[in-house]
Amino acid sequence: NAIVQGNCYDSLELCEGLGNLYLAAFWKPVKEKFQAAINENNNLASDALFMIDAVYSVEERLEKMEYDSNSRKAIREREAYPWIRKLENWMAVTVSTAGIGPRLLDAILFTYKRIPMLTTYVKDGGMMIDGTFIESAVSCVRNSLSDNKFCCSDSSDALCTAIFKSFASTCHLKGKDPWQWLSDTLAAISRPSFSTADLSGLMP
Repeated sequence: NAIVQGNCYDSLELCEGLGNLYLAAFWKPVKEKFQAAINENNNLASDALFMIDAVYSVEERLEKMEYDSNSRKAIREREAYPWIRKLENWMAVTVSTAGIGPRLLDAILFTYKRIPMLTTYVKDGGMMIDGTFIESAVSCVRNSLSDNKFCCSDSSDALCTAIFKSFASTCHLKGKDPWQWLSDTLAAISRPSFSTADLSGLMP
């Protein structure tokens, strides 16, 4: 099993059905959608942002403390997940409200159908809620704007690049040299005795 995580939801959804992949969406695009709806419907957009900020506040506290992945997972399940469920329930009710405005409606529809991908990070203490936290944790991994646009395109090359960047970031988070990991992995899969059953043991 492998996890593919990112901001570009359309590209993530291209990965659906590609073997044992867990798709995880960063929260930043969701927050930006509701922020864009503030001027249109301040009260309702603020309600959503209050719940989203509550989810982020859990991560901000976790970043300041040195919890292991199991502890992070337990805290997220106890504190962040209930807020995600509240947001989900709020959207289910609010979407039918008369006159909510096109931007808020777009934000709700954009987010509601992707709740499963937005919740994936809760189940794994080693994952991050969005790229901002990853950039602070992995200072040596930096993507240029052109790289990010490329990774959000629909080409197979873009998908491969995005997946490799995920592997490289995971290596750094776990204290491994990504190039050494890649070298060892390529050597392992080139052996005649290699079996696809051994793939899980090669994950960083």
